[in-house]
Amino acid sequence: MADEIWQASSFCPEGYVSTPQAILRAAQFWFPEQYDAAVRAVGSTSAGTNGKIDRSVEPLARALSPQFLDAFVYTVGELVVTTVQRLRNFLYQGTIDTVYFTRDGAQRVDEKFWATTEADGILELGTYWPFGKPNRWYEARPNYPLFIKQSKLDALLSEERAGRKFPIQKKSELAAAYRDPTIASLPTRKAQREAIKTLEQFKSYQITHRLFRDAERASGKRQAGVKKQKTD
Repeated sequence: MADEIWQASSFCPEGYVSTPQAILRAAQFWFPEQYDAAVRAVGSTSAGTNGKIDRSVEPLARALSPQFLDAFVYTVGELVVTTVQRLRNFLYQGTIDTVYFTRDGAQRVDEKFWATTEADGILELGTYWPFGKPNRWYEARPNYPLFIKQSKLDALLSEERAGRKFPIQKKSELAAAYRDPTIASLPTRKAQREAIKTLEQFKSYQITHRLFRDAERASGKRQAGVKKQKTD
């Protein structure tokens, strides 16, 4: 059934992303280290594991790569749960919304739906049943691929990303960035700071001026301040 749902939702209107893709994008922005670890685990595992597979996250692995690997499902499972919970809160609050398309155009899913148990698994599968999921496999009820407007998702992620607190354990990485030849060759401190902000390991955090100053001193690229002597 998951395969059928995935094939049915393969078309995506321009300007929108499917909800499985939205989950992946959100996971990348909100939890970059965990997401990268999941991707690395897939790359280092050529064979699937033997345990029970959580079918609800299969479409997410397929969204990432046409060649599905069981390892990704196992590694990313907890990350998916956390990301979906956060997305559902934003949907319930009306910060962003989901739509499905009929011949009458885009139809918005009511925000109250996302606080109900009926919404469990819907974002992961990327399919919405306006009259509820069928209780039996042979029941036929209309269902539609579910989408989020890309511009609204990008705006949400940008706002969230800008407010993330910089973790103390990454201070040494920040200092090391100043010793990178590309960064060190930039002519001004401002240019160096702007370049560091765009690095993958830092772009999801808010870095204060104080953090930058401390990193510059730790890297040896900035001397401690010396008070000017007054002259008569």
